[in-house]
Amino acid sequence: MTIPGGAAGILCLIIATIGTAVLGSMWGMGLAYRFKSMAAAPLMQLGVFVLVFLSATQVPMRGLSGWLHSFARVNPATNILRLGRQGFLGQVTWHDTWPGLIAIVGMGTFLTVFADRQLNKITP
Repeated sequence: MTIPGGAAGILCLIIATIGTAVLGSMWGMGLAYRFKSMAAAPLMQLGVFVLVFLSATQVPMRGLSGWLHSFARVNPATNILRLGRQGFLGQVTWHDTWPGLIAIVGMGTFLTVFADRQLNKITP
């Protein structure tokens, strides 16, 4: 396998992977603390599925049309996927890197606050 982006492409993939895992974990923990039941498990999966499905995961942006294109354009998951893919599609550029980093930090902050608030509600 050849990776045109080299080591920088692998690093971007690792950052996107870890970022996605942290985001999914914060979402799952926040829901678990909120519902205090296994009944929240389908919501955890559904939230992540909808976010990823309504991004440019399956089809490149140029292949999307209508409302799906509009939604995928503003969906932060699209930027995270672009961050992780860029090393496999060509050279790593700052233009494709910074939106993914901003999406990870922004969503990470929001979801960490969400999980923390839910935890604080159930602990004395």
